[in-house]
Amino acid sequence: MNERDKLIIWFVKNYRDVMIKLENTRHYPTHRTDHPYHLEGSVWTHTMMVMTHIESTIADPVVKKILLTVGMLHDLGKVDAFKNKGNERYSFEGHEGISTFQAIDILVSLEKDDDFYNKKMRLSIIKLISIHGTDNRLSGVEAELADLFRKSDKLGAVRNEKTIGNYPRTKLAARKPKHNQLILLCGLPGSGKSTLRNKEYKDHYCISRDDELLKQYNTRYAETHGEKTKSEVYQFITQDETRFKQFNEYFNDYLVKVAKSKPERLIIDMTLLSLGSRRKMLNIFSDYEAHCECFLIGDELITHRNNERVENGESLNHSKFIDLKRKFVAPVEKEGFETINYYID
Repeated sequence: MNERDKLIIWFVKNYRDVMIKLENTRHYPTHRTDHPYHLEGSVWTHTMMVMTHIESTIADPVVKKILLTVGMLHDLGKVDAFKNKGNERYSFEGHEGISTFQAIDILVSLEKDDDFYNKKMRLSIIKLISIHGTDNRLSGVEAELADLFRKSDKLGAVRNEKTIGNYPRTKLAARKPKHNQLILLCGLPGSGKSTLRNKEYKDHYCISRDDELLKQYNTRYAETHGEKTKSEVYQFITQDETRFKQFNEYFNDYLVKVAKSKPERLIIDMTLLSLGSRRKMLNIFSDYEAHCECFLIGDELITHRNNERVENGESLNHSKFIDLKRKFVAPVEKEGFETINYYID
């Protein structure tokens, strides 16, 4: 039995419900015959076509197994990312990030049956899933694997367009000579960012958007609108266009003031899931030596922690988590980081 068949049989046996959802998620309406991408139809069909291409073209057994696993998991997020944009157009924007977090728990299950999937291997696979629809560049062997998979992802589909477009080029931050230390925390709410900050970086000046949101509420609104939980404060400010605009202006001014004051050690405790959000911070603090602490926690544990936060009014609903996951792209050193530490569950 070849490696492709082993993986597919394992997946169908252990995640049949997920397979059915992928099978029922189409790339375009069933009656269309002129769709430019994915004429093979369902996400599950595309998944198997990608895996078949890898099985038939990659000789190295280790590389093959890595890429087959990436192929099996790379589009899991299309189920939750699906949007019907009207005019017979479907969108799956941000499915890479959603797929990343959904793959984490599945890879842990895989390791129970196959020790090939140790923590180091799982991390490489997760990074490849995260960046497969971007131009973000890994380094070394992982860069070569990413290129191989992107090619397989394109050729493992039936395409009707005249040319296969390239991925948009990643915009990088402007970096200057580095002096003081900057730590960027990256991860979903409840993934452990603040816990690490309070344990390892107590002596760092901390920028927290959530903390500033609470300060602004207490300063401007608490007297007239009363005491609120974190979640209620977030909704109160972000769901009103004027209040949200005022807060964003305040927060941007605050970032500039901190940059001018140049604290020696600085930590930014925000989700920073997207390339754009990290690039903004790296540009503002461009003369800092930047390091990233990235938390890759699976859906099961994040959901459990989110449920525990309900009592404190800090929990997020499912749709908000999906929106956050859409934004995620795994950080890479090329963005401007000296080092990246990954915390993988």
